[in-house]
Amino acid sequence: MTSTTGRPNRVALAIAYAAGTALAGYGVWLMLTTRTSRKLFDVFLWLAGALVVHDGIIAPLAVVVGLVVARFVPAMVRAPVQAGLFASGAVTVAAASLVLGLGRKPDNPSLLPLPYGRNLLLVLALIWATVAVLAGVKRIFRRTDEFADREESVPPTRRERTSEEA
Repeated sequence: MTSTTGRPNRVALAIAYAAGTALAGYGVWLMLTTRTSRKLFDVFLWLAGALVVHDGIIAPLAVVVGLVVARFVPAMVRAPVQAGLFASGAVTVAAASLVLGLGRKPDNPSLLPLPYGRNLLLVLALIWATVAVLAGVKRIFRRTDEFADREESVPPTRRERTSEEA
């Protein structure tokens, strides 16, 4: 939401903030008017648990992984690896309840009918195959650039100097 001058477009930001505030307020109003007090307690308990899990486990783990990647992964392929880690984490978190079978009932096999563990592994394999391709492409382009730089830095041969002087 920046203008052509690179400064933030204040009108667009104000509209986005107003829309976000209105939607959040509507969500809170719906939650407070359509839930029983027990359900509200469950919602707040879930939100508190999510906050503790994020701040106590996910964020520190992300920092440690980021430090390890920054230390051991070469700069040339660091961006694809970081993107792969981010995508893997997001997909794993989204699929965790399905893979663990949370909500599965023995008397209703149609609730979670698919092999979610296998499917998660397939998606993760696809993500990392993409990372490998991107890293390979970056390496090829780097070598091409190095070769072009080397050719430009080679002094002209005797024949090239003679033809340039003529």
